[in-house]
Amino acid sequence: MGVEQTLAALRDPTRRTMLFSFYDHPGARTVDEVAAEAGVHRTVAFQHLERLVAFGYLTTDLRRGSRGKPAKLYRLAGGPIELTHPARLYRQLAGLLARALEKLGSAGRAASLEVGRDFGRLIGSGRRAASPREALAPVTALGGSYVFLPDGALMAVNCIFREACEQAPQVVCGLHAGLLEGVLAAADQPYRVSALGPREPAACAYAIEAERVPMNRAEVEPA
Repeated sequence: MGVEQTLAALRDPTRRTMLFSFYDHPGARTVDEVAAEAGVHRTVAFQHLERLVAFGYLTTDLRRGSRGKPAKLYRLAGGPIELTHPARLYRQLAGLLARALEKLGSAGRAASLEVGRDFGRLIGSGRRAASPREALAPVTALGGSYVFLPDGALMAVNCIFREACEQAPQVVCGLHAGLLEGVLAAADQPYRVSALGPREPAACAYAIEAERVPMNRAEVEPA
């Protein structure tokens, strides 16, 4: 999408807020649902939604199976908003490199995990945290969004590597797990993190398990 078209799509603050809400909470919505979220009349919401469809950010289909006229649904048409000048294919490059690592098998996956840990330690260095939630602040500052589930798992509501993950999920999810481990370790929150796979509608889950720290020397040395 060209620079002028992107700027035109995002110039209006109401339209921009509507579009961002689809990225923050992926899923189909009716015009009435969008209007209620944005606090505007449904006619205003309809006009903005149709403009976003015309710009290529949203697509539409129909909700069937209920009585009466099928409801028109709006949903995201593609990946994240990108604006570079001159053009750069960073997202495509990330996907290609991830696929290259995946072709190396276990060695590629191990390398991506270790690189993730190194990066996590780097961005988390120099700070301590009282809890895992607090320790994730450096990743949330990069745009990540995480929720701790009742079963103890950690869900990445907005995975900052999502588009590359679609190209090579094992490599990228492993790198993400390593990143989380590194950030937690840097904040003196030692946890082992492993990928659990995708969760609908557009999230990934991770198991986090506290690493056991020996209480005394006898637990370290054999009898």
